[in-house]
Amino acid sequence: MPDSLGFLDAVGGLPGQLADAHRAAREALGDAPLPASDAVQSIAVLGVGGSGIAGDVLAAVANSTLPVPVVVLKQIRTPRFIGPGTLAFAVSYSGDTDETVQMATGAFDAGAQVEIDGLFQNCTINVGHETELVIGPSGVLADCEIVGAGCITVHGKFFERAAPGIVGPRKLMVSSRGAVVSAIAQSGEPTGFAFESGCQLRVKIIPPGTQPVVKNPSRSL
Repeated sequence: MPDSLGFLDAVGGLPGQLADAHRAAREALGDAPLPASDAVQSIAVLGVGGSGIAGDVLAAVANSTLPVPVVVLKQIRTPRFIGPGTLAFAVSYSGDTDETVQMATGAFDAGAQVEIDGLFQNCTINVGHETELVIGPSGVLADCEIVGAGCITVHGKFFERAAPGIVGPRKLMVSSRGAVVSAIAQSGEPTGFAFESGCQLRVKIIPPGTQPVVKNPSRSL
């Protein structure tokens, strides 16, 4: 039977596709800071459907070379092993996939380092003390709020729904590719800011104690 769709050629070209994807990822990340390798004990990809397949490909390609396990999670509950030594990637094409949102929330609560790639809309992300939240180069948080004394790195885009959109961060770094449109309310301790040349900013920094923080629980993840 003839292969009219060229399926065999597509399968045979998989190594080249992976090489192209690796090169594109390196270009997208640029000089973006990554966690120290000795601090990562496991890697988790949070996503279902097509977003979960991205994790399956990573696990199939990298499990034989990475010194730590790669786990793909397509569920709602966050496993108990997720913690400060976990580098987690939350992937959602629609931005409101319930399973991914629930698992990402659990990963934050457990103190994992979480990177968001994809579109997330109309959400509140609560980050605990010392939790690391990274909005990846393809990540977009639209009409969202980030609350808590975590460390936030923005390579993608963050747009607040209502001021202040970012409340009480310990550190906020926006890379040269990042964009932030938000009021930033500092808590008891002043926030450490780092803005790289080329980043896009429209921010208002609110000093500690100058405005009460009002949370809207209906928007929580």
